[in-house]
Amino acid sequence: MAFEKVAIANRGEIAKRIIVSCHELNLKTVLLYAKGDIQQEAYRMADERVCIGDSEPIHSYLNISALIEGAKFKGAKALHPGYGFLSENSQFAKSCEDNQIAFIGPCSKDISLFGNKMKARKIAQKAGIPVLASEKISSKDKLKEKAEKVTYPLMVKASCGGGGRGLRLVNNLEELENIIPLVRQEALQNFNKEDIFLEKYLNQAKHIEVQVFISAKGEIFILGDRDCSSQRRHQKIIEEAPSLLPLKMKEKMRELCYKFCSLMNYRGAGTLEFLVQGDKFFFLEMNTRIQVEHTVTEMIYGVDLIKAQILTALGQAVFLDRDLKAQGHSIQCRICAEDPHQDFLPSIGPLLSCVWPLGQNIRVDTGFQQGDQISSFYDSLISKIVVWDTTRKGAMQKMKQALNQTIIFGIFTNISFLNFLLSHEDFIKNQIQINSLEKIHKNWQTNSLPLQKELLESVFKELQSSFNRKGLKKRSFNPWSDFLTNKEE
Repeated sequence: MAFEKVAIANRGEIAKRIIVSCHELNLKTVLLYAKGDIQQEAYRMADERVCIGDSEPIHSYLNISALIEGAKFKGAKALHPGYGFLSENSQFAKSCEDNQIAFIGPCSKDISLFGNKMKARKIAQKAGIPVLASEKISSKDKLKEKAEKVTYPLMVKASCGGGGRGLRLVNNLEELENIIPLVRQEALQNFNKEDIFLEKYLNQAKHIEVQVFISAKGEIFILGDRDCSSQRRHQKIIEEAPSLLPLKMKEKMRELCYKFCSLMNYRGAGTLEFLVQGDKFFFLEMNTRIQVEHTVTEMIYGVDLIKAQILTALGQAVFLDRDLKAQGHSIQCRICAEDPHQDFLPSIGPLLSCVWPLGQNIRVDTGFQQGDQISSFYDSLISKIVVWDTTRKGAMQKMKQALNQTIIFGIFTNISFLNFLLSHEDFIKNQIQINSLEKIHKNWQTNSLPLQKELLESVFKELQSSFNRKGLKKRSFNPWSDFLTNKEE
């Protein structure tokens, strides 16, 4: 389908990222934004804007009819959903199709198919990919018998879940009976379906992803793997590519992923997720959208996956080099508005001062700058710092330098913990597993200097006062200087 204008149904760094790729392709952009999001980079960069509702996602970014009407109002013939929100919602994709709007992603049928983890597992098995023991459960099932087939520890998962929501770890029948109603409720609230299943839990596993891309002509590209094991509460905070898995395992995984892709009529970007424990790997799920961590794959392959998505929707070729080869090593850190000293409590408010790192092969994907507001309505991600170097050791050193150059005042961030994690022996030796960070974080809290809360709070209060006096006209100032001199303007 031909189009000259793309609507963007998202916010923050991914909305800005899509705008940049669209502009490089000489496409106009329409930002579909919520009322509270006028203070963000995407709002300032978009060619046109349509307010689609209040800040609460249910009234805006999750409101299908408002998004469709906003796109139609501005004459956008294509729509990019980004990640999160409705990016893997088959009903949203179908609504775009019904309104002759090109959904920049797979078709609604494929989203529906792979959005159900149990159905995706069947395709994986057909391709010869190992899967973990699992059991689908209903309200009439005998939990004890089902759980004993899977064996403890196990995960209770929403069949249509994602993003770390709709899953819980349980170790015995009592926990299982208490957790199931909670997971059903969370699944219903977040995914509008309460179907759940049990899956065997591996307690010494790594989380590995394989990036795939299938062009408009059906060409299959397997763009290597990523290690996403650095997680807290099932949320990734550091990702790197390539992983350090044994070469034979990588080749086998790549071969099976290619076979998996050849079994379907899928188009666009996709990610196959695996758990790796010892010398075995197991299929988890397939994501039918661009991933937050797509950046590290782009860095080592020298490709633009967002642009590739758009070109695929236009029916055009994506990669000129069909034999793409990875070079070097890339690491991404997610900078989140949260306090690691307070169990990662979300932090909101204005960015009173914001300085991002500079340097060769240092990339910052962010939707926010000094003066912008961090809202309580959305997740805590404010930016992604991505680095590339010829070696993993060089990439780690470059990332630590980049984090040290990053200065944020007005809110708490996880930068100090990220810096600690990069220097941790387990990370250096590539021994981080999906459950490592809980223990590492507790050890960090015990051994780190206690926060001088009263002093910090007084500094922030003075910074806020200074910021309010100066307004947004002065886009760059030294917060410590302002705090110490306390000069009126």
